[in-house]
Amino acid sequence: MTAAFTVRVKDETASKLDQLAEKLDRSRSYMAAEAIEAFVEQQEWQLAEIEAGLAEADRG
Repeated sequence: MTAAFTVRVKDETASKLDQLAEKLDRSRSYMAAEAIEAFVEQQEWQLAEIEAGLAEADRG
């Protein structure tokens, strides 16, 4: 299942996204979805590592 929503970005960012999409023969939507997925995965990983470090510090 997929969800659709609107995201506002600076004109410069949209232009760069369009250029990348064209060079990679992908749609703007595909590129934006890939970028969001990568960001979410990175943030989840980082938060998990921070939480693990805090738990370890609490254990001494």
